[in-house]
Parts: sequence; C-alpha cells; structure tokens
Amino acid sequence: MSEDVFFKQLLDRTKQVFKITDVYKKQQGLKQNWNYSVCGTPIQKNKGILLGINWGADDNHEPQSDMPEGKDILEYRFINRSKKYLENYLKLDFNSINFNYTNLCFFRTKAEKDLSDDDYKSSLPLFKSFVEFINPPWIFSLGTGNYYRLQQFGELKNIKEFPDSENKFKGVTATLWGHKFYAVPHPNAHVKGASRDEIWKLIGKNIR
Repeated sequence: MSEDVFFKQLLDRTKQVFKITDVYKKQQGLKQNWNYSVCGTPIQKNKGILLGINWGADDNHEPQSDMPEGKDILEYRFINRSKKYLENYLKLDFNSINFNYTNLCFFRTKAEKDLSDDDYKSSLPLFKSFVEFINPPWIFSLGTGNYYRLQQFGELKNIKEFPDSENKFKGVTATLWGHKFYAVPHPNAHVKGASRDEIWKLIGKNIR
C-alpha cells in the first residue's frame, strides 16, 4: 500500500472512531468543532516518528483532509525549542523533513485535559496502525506524558529511566511494539537548561 492510500484509509478510520468518543460529545455540548488530524508531515515508511501528545484546536477547526508537506513543522514552538537537540541527536533535517510527526492521540482539543482515558484508548489502535505501517527505527516523544500513558496501558517493555543529577526530571528508553521508544521532558516544562542538556545527553547515548 502506498503512503497516500494508507493516509486516506487511516483518516477515514479516525473520522469514524472520533464520532463515538467522549471528546466528540464534549465539543458537541459546547457547540464547537475541534475535530482530528493524523499527521503533521508526509507519511514516510522506515523513517523515525517524532511524537507529541495531541493536536491543539480553536473553536471551529476543520478536520484534516490532505497529506501535509510538513514545511511548517518548526512553527510548533515546542519543536522549535528542541531543534538543536533533534538535529544533534536524531539527525533530523527540517528542510528535507526526513522524519514523521504525529501525536499519540489524533483528536484535537483546546487543552490536553479535555481528553479522557477512553479518548486515548480509542486513538491508540489508530496510532498503532500508523506505527506498524511506517516501521520506524525509533519513536521519540517530546514530553514524558506519552510515556506515562503508554505505561498506563501496559504497552511499553524494557523500560529504563534516566534521571538528572538532581533527581527531579528524567528521560526514558523502552520498546513499543518492538520499536525503540524514547522520551524526554516536554520542551515547555520548567526544566533548568543544565538538566535538560544532561537528560538529552543520557538519552542520546542510547540512541547511538
């Protein structure tokens, strides 16, 4: 199956699942339309997956309809803040877009707290299909929220935690459905620069 065909199929599945979620009912009650998205870059087989937790939204957000080019990826502030680390440790190229970007939960909200546990459970099979189709060499989460969610659902194996020297924040390595999984503190988290550097260095050694 081509990437374009897979994208359309996954988008259609997401639309169907979305209509039976808690978050859909919530926005209906608020008379708003937050909708959903599948990816923020072109889907590319055998390329790594950069992972956020869920898509943001305004009051009336159109559902995704076309495969994005991904050229605007650095407009996401939390990705822009991590640019030097991502280029250094993961060898990401923001000109050629040599990676995939998506979120653990495909459903858009104004804030992550708008999602229920069941919303994540509903999206998880969609995300798993995304991962299985791509067959990535790694999945890298910007934020440990994804780590805690996936751990909560019993999906991670071979978990190792790497705390900073002050034992306040940590990075994580694990395997997810047979793929290497990494997580670092969210770029917007109040982490000292030295601690962030330390955690990225610890995780970076494991990537290499």
